[in-house]
Amino acid sequence: MHALPAQDQNLLKFALTNVLGDLMADRQLQAWAEWISGERLGIIIGFRFQPVKDDSDTMLELARDCHRWIMDNLRVSLTFGVGPVVRGWREIKNSYAAAAEVLSHRLALGTDIAAVHMVDGRDDSGLQSYKYFGSFTQLVREFRLSGENWRIRLDEIFDSFRKDRLKDEEIYMLLEVLLQALEQELKGIAETLDRQLAAAWSGGLRERIRGSTDLEEIRELLTGWLNETYHVYVSVNELKSHRVMITEVKHYIEEHYANPDLSLNHLSERFQISAKYASYLFKEEFNMKFVDFLAEQRLMKAKELLETTSESIQDIALQIGYANSITFGRVFKRITGMTPGDYRKSKLHKDE
Repeated sequence: MHALPAQDQNLLKFALTNVLGDLMADRQLQAWAEWISGERLGIIIGFRFQPVKDDSDTMLELARDCHRWIMDNLRVSLTFGVGPVVRGWREIKNSYAAAAEVLSHRLALGTDIAAVHMVDGRDDSGLQSYKYFGSFTQLVREFRLSGENWRIRLDEIFDSFRKDRLKDEEIYMLLEVLLQALEQELKGIAETLDRQLAAAWSGGLRERIRGSTDLEEIRELLTGWLNETYHVYVSVNELKSHRVMITEVKHYIEEHYANPDLSLNHLSERFQISAKYASYLFKEEFNMKFVDFLAEQRLMKAKELLETTSESIQDIALQIGYANSITFGRVFKRITGMTPGDYRKSKLHKDE
């Protein structure tokens, strides 16, 4: 529960004391409540008789009834940590410490009412967290290879959080380690991807994860961000792959410019990309249109032939990929400002 103002603390304490009094009237119990901090209320339940056994079930039932009443009537979200029944005042601190400890596992337990027995047998050796690093490595590798199995790995990690009954802080820390591992693996590939990775910290994802007290909500938050990041990464990879391919397209044009059928549609079929996308990539990569680049290649060869041979304009047009001298002449004049014939004459006079 988030910290409450002093007035609200007093109202909640009053309400809890009264509802507990009503709930305990038939159970021969008494209750004392006091705020320990702005977000934690300590409640001591006293038996009017000496319990003959660990009456944890009674405490759990009482906590559930109280929680139900608070939710139905006050609409306040509370989490109850139930410590073990003790037999003397001196042992109350031990029961409180146990209740506080079980509250630190709320995310993994997935309940608003947690008792000590729910985390009994948990391995607190300190080595438990390290086993997750291998899972993180697998997830990041799947992600890097554009494999869909990273989602399966993520689900397995969250299932293990519950199975291992990790503390909330351990879960928060491990998820930050996962985000750091992913950033380290993918950083520097592209600016758009770097911005997406930085958003995990600057965009509030970390704060939203730490601000959540529900593991399923955290899974959805992280999955949503990872899906966005994955789509950015795949798009970046596709663009890089296509840029490599568009360089091959350029070399292909340089070698086959004399083919009269060379067109965007021809390149589309040859390289298995759409003509529109090929045109876009060509403009992005070389800052010129495909048709202009093709014309430039053809005219470079045409100038060479005009200068070094006496072949007719029609023959030259056919050699460089134009169907006739008229089309060739129109393109040549548009680019050079003169007809092929005038260009040849200018070169001849220059050499004299």
